[in-house]
Amino acid sequence: MCCNLMAQGPLAVPVRAQEPVEVYLNDEYWGLYTRREAIEDAIARFEGLEDIGTLNVADTNQNTVFGDASGLSEAFQRIEALDLSREEDQQTLNELLDTESFLNWMAVNAYFGTSNLYHEVFFYQMGEGPWKCATGDFAYAFFAASDNSIGRLVKQDQANSGASLLASRMLQEPVYRDGLLARLGALYQALPTPVMQAAVDAESARIASVLPA
Repeated sequence: MCCNLMAQGPLAVPVRAQEPVEVYLNDEYWGLYTRREAIEDAIARFEGLEDIGTLNVADTNQNTVFGDASGLSEAFQRIEALDLSREEDQQTLNELLDTESFLNWMAVNAYFGTSNLYHEVFFYQMGEGPWKCATGDFAYAFFAASDNSIGRLVKQDQANSGASLLASRMLQEPVYRDGLLARLGALYQALPTPVMQAAVDAESARIASVLPA
């Protein structure tokens, strides 16, 4: 559902297409599963790439998923040394990591209340360009009404990974904090409650249609 809503939203973040499928093994029904697009194919589709040979993809732990993502660890090491209050270091950050893409990823997951948002990120690079962000599968979106996904972004004392530490550091700076708030505002305007409810109803009907009678 969240993946479909992304197509209606104002923010551009690669996300895998997926669909529910019934699984049978030796004529025995095993249940309803989800078939997902490979993340490198989703990124190529999003970026309009015909050749994915120069694409590098890593997961949230900076492990290579596709291509050669060994350069991501070095990029984060350089980012850790930056003083994000300085304009020149902000420029260096953007040369290493596409900050527009990172802010889009933060806003989308905060809006959908993704409780494990730091496990819902892929980093990708095209050629020698800056690293960008693709989102995961929203497996824990809308997990609990009491979840404070915005608070999780800004609590630096709870940051324990490259993505979480960078998010908390960026949001200490007005330029990035204002950028995130502007993106959240755009999402709330584009995806109000009636749109979200219609998406829930449509997804429920789609799943019900493939359940066994």
